[in-house]
Amino acid sequence: MDEFDNEGLSHIHHAAFSGYQKSISRFVRTNQEQLELLTKDGKRNTPLLLACSNGQLDAVRFLVELGANLVAFNASGFGVIELSAYSGHLHVLEYFLELDSPDVNVYISLVRALDNLKGTHLQVAALQSLSELSTPERLGTVLNSGAIEGVVKVLASPASEEDVVINCLMFFDKVIKISKEAHELMRHDNSVKALVGQLSSENKQIYSLGVKILAELAREHPPTVEKITNNDGIDALVKILRKNTLNNSILLDVLKTLALFCEVRPKTQDVFAAVEKGFATLTSLLKECKKRKVLACVSRTIALLVEANERNQDLFVNEDGIPCLVQILLKSRSQEAQMAAVLAIKAIANNGSVANQELLQRKGCVKVLTKLLREGPRHDEVRQLLGEALWAIAGADVPQRYSIAKHIEALVVLAEDINSNQDEIVAASATQFMIRLIGKQNTPEPTVLSIFRTLRAICIQTGFRSHVKGQGAIMADSGIKFLVRYFVHSRKEATQAEAAYTLACVALGNQDTNSAVVDMFEFSRLTDLMSHENKSAQLIAAHALALFAFNNTHNQKCIASAGGLMYSMFKLLLDSSDHKTQAKAAFQTVVLSRIFPDEDQANTSAVGIQMLVTLLQQDDEELQAMCSNFIAGLSHTRPGIPAAFVSIGAIQVLAERLTSQSDKVRCCSAIALGYLSIDKSGQRQLLNVCRSQPPLYRILCSYAKNVKLSQEFIERWKHYQRLSCLPPINQSVFLVNQSDMDETYTIGSYFNETFNEGSEDSMSEVSEKNLPFPLS
Repeated sequence: MDEFDNEGLSHIHHAAFSGYQKSISRFVRTNQEQLELLTKDGKRNTPLLLACSNGQLDAVRFLVELGANLVAFNASGFGVIELSAYSGHLHVLEYFLELDSPDVNVYISLVRALDNLKGTHLQVAALQSLSELSTPERLGTVLNSGAIEGVVKVLASPASEEDVVINCLMFFDKVIKISKEAHELMRHDNSVKALVGQLSSENKQIYSLGVKILAELAREHPPTVEKITNNDGIDALVKILRKNTLNNSILLDVLKTLALFCEVRPKTQDVFAAVEKGFATLTSLLKECKKRKVLACVSRTIALLVEANERNQDLFVNEDGIPCLVQILLKSRSQEAQMAAVLAIKAIANNGSVANQELLQRKGCVKVLTKLLREGPRHDEVRQLLGEALWAIAGADVPQRYSIAKHIEALVVLAEDINSNQDEIVAASATQFMIRLIGKQNTPEPTVLSIFRTLRAICIQTGFRSHVKGQGAIMADSGIKFLVRYFVHSRKEATQAEAAYTLACVALGNQDTNSAVVDMFEFSRLTDLMSHENKSAQLIAAHALALFAFNNTHNQKCIASAGGLMYSMFKLLLDSSDHKTQAKAAFQTVVLSRIFPDEDQANTSAVGIQMLVTLLQQDDEELQAMCSNFIAGLSHTRPGIPAAFVSIGAIQVLAERLTSQSDKVRCCSAIALGYLSIDKSGQRQLLNVCRSQPPLYRILCSYAKNVKLSQEFIERWKHYQRLSCLPPINQSVFLVNQSDMDETYTIGSYFNETFNEGSEDSMSEVSEKNLPFPLS
């Protein structure tokens, strides 16, 4: 049985290599020493090592059961793990993992195999095996075996061949996608330095993987971006851009990485400024590239590099970059590319030099942007960006702003911007210009309607809060009399309704302007429009009535005295197939519920409140913003309304909207939650929501803290933050507490109990006396 053939193998060696278990059993029973018999081919393999090398899992398992030596090594220093990996037999490695023998540590053996003295093929095999075995369940053990450190050592070695480097990067690319712990290990100085070093490779696969990994490590981690920049990473990225002008995939990855670095660490702007031909490279891409996604990405990257950085703005302008952006606006058919170019233009103008702002005007930016605003997409966010870019070009100079203000379309979107340009528009004397236009007989109706829309936006802030400066400017510029003239004398009912709606906004929450409007206004004429066959005029008139009545008992009495207003009129609007019409009607019925003679106040309010919360759950951002804003407004009107919203789960739905992609939805939802936080039950629910998802608190405060947010809620949140070891909050916290439900019963019960106890005036007194800050 100990006989060897010409290749230096005995019978048991052939049996083990081929997986013949019966033969192995017979040989070992005859002579136990056969189990560890070494080959005489110079390789000195045992039967177990041969079985591993050929992937004979059954034979491996059988030999282990017979007591084969697990720590045997051949002449090359390869053991069971190295030979299994070398030949790509992952299933054998899986077996040794399951065996969990103290004599065999799969991961440590694979890390040791990375030593380049054992050959490139084994390094590649070990790296591939590590990658395959790095499942989410096992990754902790992989990391504890020193895998990251071992791979970094290989990556940093100048002697490592390209195949080895590629597999190192593929291992990193996998583990950082499934483990935050891997991120921390790979953010060490030597790891970042080794990764940045790969950006200088001539191999596209190597530097492409390097870019992706560095981007992932840098995400939300400024210290890593600093390490990358300190190792000349920005310079390396620019060089990659220069040598890959035709490779769209690599261009996009590099541009997105540069943009990410700027977002995470704004000081990246200064590092980029020092890079040779940095802005020249980006400008060249704008000129030469034809792919819309690349053009959009270049423009967005430029916007981040020059934002509020006058030195970088000058560097880009000096490379004659502005005409490149204008050409995108003029010639590109891609809305994505055009809006990215607008973003870059806005960034160049923002906090920039007067010279650059004037240059943007001379290069035709104002003309092109105004044309896009007039003829381009009607999407709110697109129009808002265009308006902001125009306003940025105007700069702080009042005459320039007045010049921009003459573009009515720009004024509309600027005034409706949730970031509020209202004070700046008033300061630029834009109201004078608009009122002078509506005072002329020959002003086109579309322009008049745009002016009405702008004036409304100047008068009201999110949550139906009055903007006193805007209202005062309109009154001071004699705007009220011209609006009344349109309301009374226009031949079109829709224009009459629009004028009335604008007057209601001028009067909202402002005693002086309200008196001036009401003295010249006939509510009976407005209620008559509610009976008109023109549905558009009817809906606008209804909204005008609601705003006149909003938190204003005197106006409510005037509307009631005018007569003719019935709940049945609004029932038709509530039953509309259009969700936005339903939302507006729901808001109107809650505000006007006291005036309706044909329906109970509690019932009409309950219907409107339930509908708003239901519509808020629709997958339509514009509708979500509208409903959130209505809820915010209604939550600071009468007693019982906030509690009613809370009782039907409004806190949960609004909290979900805080993570919306739309800035407007987030803003309106946060302000609505701020008002609802004054309600005790709403405050408890909101605290639970924020404990369950702490980032929501930061979003909430960023929008609502300076508008309306219960001080008691803020203090209770700070108390939670001081406590340690809080138990996790179950998702059921979003639901109304049972104790709250026991107290509330139904929406209607709130209204029946509270509406009959006090008026709006008493609510105002209680609010000002008991709340930590006055109601708007």
